[in-house]
Amino acid sequence: MFKSLAKDTLIYGGGDLVLKIIAFVTFPIIASALSPKAFGVLELLGTSTALLGLLMNCGLNNAVQRYYWDEETDLLSRPVIVSSGFVILCFFGLFIGGVTLVVGGPLFPHWVQKWALPVGNVAFVSSIGLMFSGQLLQYVMDVLRLHFAPFKFLLLSFLWK
Repeated sequence: MFKSLAKDTLIYGGGDLVLKIIAFVTFPIIASALSPKAFGVLELLGTSTALLGLLMNCGLNNAVQRYYWDEETDLLSRPVIVSSGFVILCFFGLFIGGVTLVVGGPLFPHWVQKWALPVGNVAFVSSIGLMFSGQLLQYVMDVLRLHFAPFKFLLLSFLWK
């Protein structure tokens, strides 16, 4: 039991630690390549889409895990719970992404021009696409944890980051 726990801890936690170290090491490279204004825009887009991602997810990952392991959930219902969560997540993502594009799309060029930001509309649309795909990937990684597939989880986390 302890050996299995140690192995899974090393795979899940160690993989995350390596990715965080890589992000920490590459931070100065990215910061030096961008002007302060461009770096600020990058961080603003990243933070905004992270908040939109929280709205898109709305705790769905936790709810799926809770009902997946519920005593009253039989083995045949588990795939239904996972696929229903995925469909709901896709619907929320398309809705939030669509609303953001419709509301923010006309305003974004105005803000870019007003504050002379070094960014174009492609960055705005790309950040929404990354928010959507990032939330879907996080959901898939959570499902891999549910199925006790640590090596698939590790491989997918390294491929994404």
